[in-house]
Amino acid sequence: MKFVLRAMVLALLWGMVGYTIFYIDPASIANLVVEGLYLPFLGLVFVATLYSLSLLFRSLGKALFVSVLIILLLTTGILGYFNWFLGLVVLLIIVIVLFGNRR
Repeated sequence: MKFVLRAMVLALLWGMVGYTIFYIDPASIANLVVEGLYLPFLGLVFVATLYSLSLLFRSLGKALFVSVLIILLLTTGILGYFNWFLGLVVLLIIVIVLFGNRR
C-alpha cells in the first residue's frame, strides 16, 4: 500500500510539472514572484526532484543537496549564466558527494 501511495504522489508531482510545461503560458508565470525567474515552476520542479531523489537515495540530505544543485543549474540557465563548464563542475560535485565516501 505504501508503494502505491508513493507512486501516486510521484506521478502527481511530475504530472503537475508536465502540465506546467505543456499547458501554461510561460509569460503568465515568468514575473509572478521575482521578475523573469519562473519561481512557481522552479518551486514545483524542486519539490518533484526532492521527492523523487529522496525515494531513490533513501536519504533526505543527499536528495536535498542534489535538488538544490539542479535548481541552481536551472536558475542559471533561465538567467542566461549557464555554460557547459558550470554544468560539468556541478555534475562532478554531485558524483563526488554521492559516491566519494564509500568505504
